[in-house]
Amino acid sequence: MNNFKNFIEENKDQLNSFAKEYVEKLDMPDILKESITYSLVNDGKKIRPLSFLYLLKYYEVDYTNYFDIALAIELVHTYSLVHDDLPEMDNDDYRWGKLTNHKVFGQDLAVLTGDAMLTLAFEVLSESNVKSDLKVRLIKQFANYSGAMGMIAGQVYDVKQKITMLMLTI
Repeated sequence: MNNFKNFIEENKDQLNSFAKEYVEKLDMPDILKESITYSLVNDGKKIRPLSFLYLLKYYEVDYTNYFDIALAIELVHTYSLVHDDLPEMDNDDYRWGKLTNHKVFGQDLAVLTGDAMLTLAFEVLSESNVKSDLKVRLIKQFANYSGAMGMIAGQVYDVKQKITMLMLTI
């Protein structure tokens, strides 16, 4: 486990830098870039993308060639957190020790930021340097696990459970 902790420490900043550079190059409104970067480049643990990279390293694959796919993983995860923090969901004010996206940029831009991050994840995957058949499978898996039968379904259950619990207490 120490090896994984060391790997995280050695690569978290590099992943944040990669993400920041990627967003800076995009042709979009500056306020949207700022909002995406605010949530994407943070002090979070980055467990999901770094676990992916560590697995590649474990199997002796040059993981440094796959920061783009790691970024796609983090984009999907961060989009879900930005949306989850909204007043209509969990109504959180803080994440990673700082104000949530909607508290800084407003609810309207937070929704658009989350939407942009999700679609950017697919753009990143489509531009990755993996073989076409693998690229298609990755895109399908990302869509499946982040979509209506995956993360979104989980969020629906979370929101509806809160409503049910509220009704039971009334």
